Amino acid sequence: MIMKHWNGVWKTITLLAVILSVGLALWLSMAAEKLNRGMPITIWEYHWGDALDDPGMSGHLYDSSVWTPTAKPLNPPGRDGNPVLWLRTKLPPSEWQEPSILVRIDQSFRVYENYNLIYQFGKFDANGESRYQGTPPRLIPLGSFRMGEQIYFRVYSDGPNIGMSEWPMVGSRSDFLLASLRQQAIPFTLGCFYILMGGLSLYPFSRLRQLPFLSFGCFAFLFGVYCLCRTALVYLFYDNPPFWMYTELISLIGGCAAIMALVAQLFAAKDWLGRVMMLLWKLHLLYGAVYLTTAAFGWVKVLDGLRLYQLLLLPSIGLSLFYMLKFAWKGNGEAQTLTGGMVAFSFTALIDIWDNIFLPDFDLPSVTYLGMLYLVLSLIVVLIGRAKEVLNRLRSSEKLSIAGQLAAGIAHEIRNPMTVISGNLQLMLMRKEQESSVRLMLSEVNRINEIMNEFLVLARPNAPQFVDCDVGRSLQDVLDLFRNQADTRGITFDYNRVGLPCVLRGDPNQLKQVFINIVKNAIEAMPNGGRICVRIVKKSRDRFLIRIADEGTGIDEKDLAKLSTPFFTTKENGTGLGLSISRKIVEEHGGTLRWKAAYPKGTVVEIELPVRVKWWAPVREQEPSEAGL
Repeated sequence: MIMKHWNGVWKTITLLAVILSVGLALWLSMAAEKLNRGMPITIWEYHWGDALDDPGMSGHLYDSSVWTPTAKPLNPPGRDGNPVLWLRTKLPPSEWQEPSILVRIDQSFRVYENYNLIYQFGKFDANGESRYQGTPPRLIPLGSFRMGEQIYFRVYSDGPNIGMSEWPMVGSRSDFLLASLRQQAIPFTLGCFYILMGGLSLYPFSRLRQLPFLSFGCFAFLFGVYCLCRTALVYLFYDNPPFWMYTELISLIGGCAAIMALVAQLFAAKDWLGRVMMLLWKLHLLYGAVYLTTAAFGWVKVLDGLRLYQLLLLPSIGLSLFYMLKFAWKGNGEAQTLTGGMVAFSFTALIDIWDNIFLPDFDLPSVTYLGMLYLVLSLIVVLIGRAKEVLNRLRSSEKLSIAGQLAAGIAHEIRNPMTVISGNLQLMLMRKEQESSVRLMLSEVNRINEIMNEFLVLARPNAPQFVDCDVGRSLQDVLDLFRNQADTRGITFDYNRVGLPCVLRGDPNQLKQVFINIVKNAIEAMPNGGRICVRIVKKSRDRFLIRIADEGTGIDEKDLAKLSTPFFTTKENGTGLGLSISRKIVEEHGGTLRWKAAYPKGTVVEIELPVRVKWWAPVREQEPSEAGL
């Protein structure tokens, strides 16, 4: 019930969110498609500042001989470490309503007209210095009386860039706002979509308590906030550049740490690479806490700390991608699903990092939000599959628990009377005239005892006693046990394993119980004889696969998913508990049990187990006490 409810809500809301996000983005784009954004101002002159502590205009700035034309108002020649740059231009005469100029300047600046300060971005101290607070686009109101006049920009920057990162535009304020909606509608709506997906993922986390859902929620929410902060639309709601700058940095570092934690949790490996991945996301959080704290107090420059973090991101992205590709190469379905999204996200992130570090004179548009869309959709597919698997296990465990409680009562009430009945039937066997009837009753009593034994396994499950055991030898013992029964039915065993004995850390008795249940089912499914093919193959460096295929009557496709459900059986005299117990044992050993239909007939059962000690190695002889015998 929980699974159906959650799955339906998740799919419905996700579909609606995608439709609304795409629809809103397209509507905004179409609504403002024909808007005139404004006129670019391309004629500029520059002059390097003379005094840092003199933020006002000096009289000599009206002397045209001190000004030099520039082809681009960003990083003009002759800086030599000077943090102050003056730029001037003449506004075009026009009759725009609410005339404004749209500029994006590194880092802080003041705008003058006839010695009058008309606009200021950033706070300057007594020494004329200003702390970095981002480089958001600024829409400066001019007033119609200033059109056709000359305006001056005093720019302060202690970073590598100084000046205007793109050509300023002059036009109507309303046109600028609508054009901004048109240009940034898609990243803005995608950011809202990511935030919504992050919030929705908290519901399955609260029900299933699976850390990947929490990590995905943090990743999607934080990168959604990051996408919003990268647009100019947020300044329409709250025009506070320092707030949005630190929000962007927090969401960037936190989102990167969350995706690395998610990758480490989805593909938890106990090798050195898995341990490095678990430490990597913690390292990012630690760096973020130290960097943002010191930057807030002015002990570290924001840009210097950001560049250092981007250098940390480069190997982190490469390591995360390599970690996922390793599992995809091994055949992990979840890793293969995520590989495309991770590659797209990593590629777009590298473009942004490369632009910020190595191409300071270029202002490439951010495209990380596009790569993230592919990754988020891939993660949603994987997490929905993971949720279904967990819910199926919970439902199966709940049924096993109920069966165990039922078994305790049944075993107590029936076991003792059955012992008395069995004893009296043994005495009745001495009478030859009733021998056939008594043997029939004894066989039924023995079958009831077998059912009681299976119930008792559920009622009082034994914890696995892990020792070094040879799975190949255990499987060979089980096949030898059924050899005579198979010969009488015309069944042959085709058993082959590659290499030396495969050793793992497990309970040999419980593993034998799994093999007995599977081989017994295979024999019973072949009344006309045939072959049972058993293979042990290496699947990866730390996992191996046991494949048992029969040539029996097979199982309907609709029944395959129900085989491990307690009390479900396709046999007339079955209890429906054997495979449930077997799956529980395999999962306690860190493995998986699955089955599929064979072609042209029969069933294939696959048991995947981890190698806890080493892959192929001789195993020492075990004492009976060690093996739990």
